[in-house]
Amino acid sequence: MTDPRRDRLLGLALLLVALVVVVDQAGLILENVYPFRLDAPQWRFTSVGNISLRYTPLVFADALLIVSAGFLAIRWWARLLGVVNLGFALVFLATTVFFALDAIQMRRLVRLELVQGLTVGAGRVLVMTAILSLATFWLSLRLFRMFGRPEKETKRGSARPLVVGAQTGPGHGDTG
Repeated sequence: MTDPRRDRLLGLALLLVALVVVVDQAGLILENVYPFRLDAPQWRFTSVGNISLRYTPLVFADALLIVSAGFLAIRWWARLLGVVNLGFALVFLATTVFFALDAIQMRRLVRLELVQGLTVGAGRVLVMTAILSLATFWLSLRLFRMFGRPEKETKRGSARPLVVGAQTGPGHGDTG
């Protein structure tokens, strides 16, 4: 048996911790990428690299948010997290493609002795971003399935199970 008060307290605690992590990481990301210079390939490349350093704490925060939705049993919150994860899946997919193009361009701009380090760093970011794209897409699908629309009840209320077969025992023709 689960205790609803304990589940609610745990869900709220997880939610608050996740929100602290998200706000903290969002602030760090903004601090590293502002001012925005979308027209500069060096800025785009560096910004994606800096943002990728925040992936792990944000994944943990996402997991805490999802678990909090389960403990709090709030369907709309879980569905909202599904939509947010789907949005991030698309952002990560686009980031993977554009970052790969920027990495190719950056290889031509850096000195020859820096190319190997740039390639290794870019490879790490590309792998992480591609994995996150798949993971957030999968999570969004799971959230939609687990916390989708509630099952519709029958028109006559809750239906009783149909029992087929002969009854046995005292008073039912059993001569035992």
